[in-house]
Amino acid sequence: MKHKRIHAKITKHLEQKGDATTGELREWLRGLRPENGSSRGTGFGQSQSLNVLGNVLKRRPIVKVGFDNQARQAIWGIRDSE
Repeated sequence: MKHKRIHAKITKHLEQKGDATTGELREWLRGLRPENGSSRGTGFGQSQSLNVLGNVLKRRPIVKVGFDNQARQAIWGIRDSE
């Protein structure tokens, strides 16, 4: 599976902060910096297209919770483990 690290970071973010729109997640990814202090790459969002982000958001346990008509973006959350 490609983009494992991005998927793991988004899942952790949604578990901690709650639901978010596609745009909010994209801006959050752009602001990320490497954890080990390396200067390689400035953030995940610089090299990932919106298409890649959409494909990552389709994977479990991330689910589409709703749609924000004002922002015209999908709202994403974590599926309840029942």
